[in-house]
Amino acid sequence: MKRLISLIVALLFLTTSVVGYGVLVALVDGAVERIRAALASAEFLTQKDSFLQSAQTLLHNVESVRPPIDEAVIASADVVEVIEILERVADEENVDLSIGNVVTRNVEGWTHHEFVTVTLSVEGSYVAVAGFFHTLEHLPVMTRLEQATLEKSGSRTWFGSSAVSFVKEKL
Repeated sequence: MKRLISLIVALLFLTTSVVGYGVLVALVDGAVERIRAALASAEFLTQKDSFLQSAQTLLHNVESVRPPIDEAVIASADVVEVIEILERVADEENVDLSIGNVVTRNVEGWTHHEFVTVTLSVEGSYVAVAGFFHTLEHLPVMTRLEQATLEKSGSRTWFGSSAVSFVKEKL
Protein backbone atom coordinates (compact mmCIF):
# COMPACT_ATOMS: atom_id res chain seq x y z
CA MET A 1 0.00 0.00 0.00
CA LYS A 2 2.88 2.29 0.75
CA ARG A 3 4.15 1.62 -2.64
CA LEU A 4 0.83 2.53 -4.20
CA ILE A 5 0.70 5.76 -2.22
CA SER A 6 4.25 6.55 -3.37
CA LEU A 7 3.21 5.84 -6.94
CA ILE A 8 0.10 8.03 -6.63
CA VAL A 9 2.16 10.83 -5.09
CA ALA A 10 4.73 10.48 -7.88
CA LEU A 11 2.00 10.57 -10.56
CA LEU A 12 0.39 13.55 -8.84
CA PHE A 13 3.77 15.27 -8.74
CA LEU A 14 4.38 14.40 -12.40
CA THR A 15 0.95 15.66 -13.43
CA THR A 16 1.44 18.87 -11.48
CA SER A 17 4.86 19.34 -13.05
CA VAL A 18 3.54 18.77 -16.60
CA VAL A 19 0.61 21.15 -16.03
CA GLY A 20 2.93 23.72 -14.44
CA TYR A 21 5.35 23.36 -17.35
CA GLY A 22 2.47 23.83 -19.83
CA VAL A 23 1.26 26.94 -18.00
CA LEU A 24 4.81 28.35 -17.97
CA VAL A 25 5.23 27.64 -21.69
CA ALA A 26 1.89 29.34 -22.42
CA LEU A 27 2.87 32.37 -20.32
CA VAL A 28 6.27 32.62 -21.98
CA ASP A 29 4.69 32.22 -25.43
CA GLY A 30 2.22 35.02 -24.65
CA ALA A 31 5.06 37.23 -23.44
CA VAL A 32 7.05 36.51 -26.62
CA GLU A 33 4.04 37.46 -28.78
CA ARG A 34 3.61 40.73 -26.83
CA ILE A 35 7.31 41.46 -27.28
CA ARG A 36 7.05 40.76 -31.05
CA ALA A 37 4.06 43.08 -31.32
CA ALA A 38 5.88 45.79 -29.35
CA LEU A 39 8.97 45.43 -31.57
CA ALA A 40 6.85 45.68 -34.73
CA SER A 41 5.10 48.74 -33.33
CA ALA A 42 8.44 50.29 -32.37
CA GLU A 43 9.83 49.61 -35.86
CA PHE A 44 6.75 51.19 -37.46
CA LEU A 45 7.03 54.23 -35.18
CA THR A 46 10.74 54.52 -35.98
CA GLN A 47 10.01 54.46 -39.72
CA LYS A 48 7.21 56.98 -39.25
CA ASP A 49 9.49 59.26 -37.24
CA SER A 50 12.21 58.93 -39.90
CA PHE A 51 9.69 59.80 -42.61
CA LEU A 52 8.44 62.82 -40.67
CA GLN A 53 12.00 64.06 -40.09
CA SER A 54 12.70 63.61 -43.80
CA ALA A 55 9.55 65.55 -44.71
CA GLN A 56 10.49 68.35 -42.30
CA THR A 57 13.97 68.53 -43.82
CA LEU A 58 12.48 68.67 -47.32
CA LEU A 59 10.06 71.43 -46.33
CA HIS A 60 12.89 73.37 -44.74
CA ASN A 61 15.08 72.93 -47.84
CA VAL A 62 12.40 74.05 -50.32
CA GLU A 63 11.22 76.98 -48.19
CA SER A 64 13.57 79.36 -50.01
CA VAL A 65 12.42 78.31 -53.49
CA ARG A 66 8.73 78.25 -52.70
CA PRO A 67 7.96 81.91 -53.49
CA PRO A 68 9.37 81.66 -57.05
CA ILE A 69 7.43 78.42 -57.56
CA ASP A 70 4.23 80.03 -56.27
CA GLU A 71 4.76 82.94 -58.65
CA ALA A 72 5.08 80.49 -61.55
CA VAL A 73 1.63 79.01 -60.89
CA ILE A 74 -1.26 80.88 -62.49
CA ALA A 75 -4.49 81.29 -60.60
CA SER A 76 -7.46 79.72 -62.38
CA ALA A 77 -9.04 83.13 -62.84
CA ASP A 78 -5.89 84.42 -64.64
CA VAL A 79 -5.91 81.92 -67.53
CA VAL A 80 -7.76 84.43 -69.71
CA GLU A 81 -5.16 87.06 -68.81
CA VAL A 82 -2.37 84.77 -70.05
CA ILE A 83 -4.20 84.34 -73.37
CA GLU A 84 -4.61 88.12 -73.57
CA ILE A 85 -0.84 88.45 -73.02
CA LEU A 86 -0.31 86.15 -76.01
CA GLU A 87 -2.61 88.36 -78.07
CA ARG A 88 -0.75 91.52 -76.98
CA VAL A 89 2.60 89.95 -77.88
CA ALA A 90 1.20 89.07 -81.32
CA ASP A 91 0.07 92.68 -81.81
CA GLU A 92 3.46 94.03 -80.66
CA GLU A 93 5.34 91.68 -83.00
CA ASN A 94 2.96 92.41 -85.94
CA VAL A 95 1.85 88.84 -86.53
CA ASP A 96 -1.61 87.44 -87.11
CA LEU A 97 -2.40 85.12 -84.19
CA SER A 98 -4.90 82.30 -84.32
CA ILE A 99 -5.59 80.30 -81.16
CA GLY A 100 -6.56 76.74 -81.97
CA ASN A 101 -7.67 75.46 -78.58
CA VAL A 102 -7.07 75.65 -74.86
CA VAL A 103 -6.85 72.31 -73.04
CA THR A 104 -6.22 71.43 -69.40
CA ARG A 105 -4.25 68.29 -68.62
CA ASN A 106 -3.90 66.55 -65.27
CA VAL A 107 -0.47 65.40 -64.18
CA GLU A 108 -0.18 62.22 -62.13
CA GLY A 109 0.60 63.07 -58.52
CA TRP A 110 -0.51 66.71 -58.80
CA THR A 111 -3.52 67.31 -56.59
CA HIS A 112 -3.73 71.11 -56.66
CA HIS A 113 -2.33 72.06 -60.09
CA GLU A 114 -2.75 71.16 -63.75
CA PHE A 115 -1.21 72.04 -67.10
CA VAL A 116 -2.96 74.36 -69.52
CA THR A 117 -1.88 74.02 -73.14
CA VAL A 118 -2.75 76.68 -75.72
CA THR A 119 -2.20 75.67 -79.35
CA LEU A 120 -1.65 78.61 -81.62
CA SER A 121 -0.47 79.62 -85.04
CA VAL A 122 0.99 82.89 -86.27
CA GLU A 123 1.61 84.38 -89.67
CA GLY A 124 3.81 87.29 -90.66
CA SER A 125 7.30 88.16 -91.81
CA TYR A 126 10.17 85.94 -90.73
CA VAL A 127 11.46 88.59 -88.32
CA ALA A 128 7.99 89.09 -86.82
CA VAL A 129 7.25 85.37 -86.38
CA ALA A 130 10.72 84.63 -84.95
CA GLY A 131 10.34 87.66 -82.67
CA PHE A 132 6.96 86.37 -81.50
CA PHE A 133 8.43 82.99 -80.53
CA HIS A 134 11.41 84.68 -78.87
CA THR A 135 9.08 86.88 -76.82
CA LEU A 136 7.01 83.81 -75.82
CA GLU A 137 10.12 82.35 -74.24
CA HIS A 138 10.57 85.50 -72.12
CA LEU A 139 7.03 86.18 -70.92
CA PRO A 140 6.49 87.42 -67.35
CA VAL A 141 4.55 84.17 -66.88
CA MET A 142 6.45 80.88 -66.67
CA THR A 143 5.55 79.05 -69.87
CA ARG A 144 6.88 76.14 -71.86
CA LEU A 145 7.04 76.42 -75.62
CA GLU A 146 6.43 73.03 -77.23
CA GLN A 147 6.49 71.79 -80.81
CA ALA A 148 7.29 75.13 -82.39
CA THR A 149 7.46 75.02 -86.17
CA LEU A 150 8.35 77.77 -88.60
CA GLU A 151 7.89 77.45 -92.34
CA LYS A 152 7.72 79.71 -95.34
CA SER A 153 4.19 80.00 -96.69
CA GLY A 154 4.61 82.70 -99.33
CA SER A 155 7.24 84.90 -100.89
CA ARG A 156 7.48 87.12 -97.79
CA THR A 157 5.15 85.33 -95.43
CA TRP A 158 6.07 82.82 -92.76
CA PHE A 159 3.80 80.54 -90.80
CA GLY A 160 4.54 79.31 -87.30
CA SER A 161 2.68 77.03 -84.96
CA SER A 162 3.27 75.97 -81.40
CA ALA A 163 1.80 74.83 -78.15
CA VAL A 164 2.36 76.99 -75.09
CA SER A 165 1.93 75.29 -71.71
CA PHE A 166 1.75 76.73 -68.22
CA VAL A 167 0.71 75.54 -64.77
CA LYS A 168 -2.47 76.73 -63.10
CA GLU A 169 -4.28 76.02 -59.87
CA LYS A 170 -7.09 73.48 -60.08
CA LEU A 171 -10.57 74.73 -59.40
